[in-house]
Amino acid sequence: MILDKIKNFFLKLILEESSLKKLTLSFCFGNFIAWSATIPLQTPLIFLFSWLFRLNTKVTFATVYLISNPLTIVPIYAIDYAFGNWFLNTFLKIDTIKYNPAFAQTFSNFLNRYIDLSRILSGSSFCFWCLLIGGIVLPIILSIILYPIMKVVFDKLIKLYKNNVKNRENLRLDHEDNISK
Repeated sequence: MILDKIKNFFLKLILEESSLKKLTLSFCFGNFIAWSATIPLQTPLIFLFSWLFRLNTKVTFATVYLISNPLTIVPIYAIDYAFGNWFLNTFLKIDTIKYNPAFAQTFSNFLNRYIDLSRILSGSSFCFWCLLIGGIVLPIILSIILYPIMKVVFDKLIKLYKNNVKNRENLRLDHEDNISK
């Protein structure tokens, strides 16, 4: 029952948007915001991007909070950090710890009191730039990859729904014709 309500909510959102391009862009921008390391800025970014790029605010909002929620935020930040660490340290070969702002070391020391970061971070301390860059580059890549995929998915969902409605209407009309005869 709850899953049906969630399914109907998202189907209604999809069907309310008349432009497939706008629907897909709204979803992809929502995906970008959800995967970026911007928790306190997510809602203002939704409204800013919706206004700047003329997106469907409801679709963007629903996408952000479907992806980024209390159950998923820790894995999202961990993936952002791991990607940023790989991208900066391995791919670009930048020693990011040298460029860490002072508060990053303070934050790292604070976390080390409760969590063994050296074990989690392969012997290094927390890297602010890994999280920041990972939280920007990875969401851009994911959103670009998702655009053509979601465009096809949304197009098929809309056609499937309209086809089902049309078939139901035809069945109703056939039934009414049989009754009237």
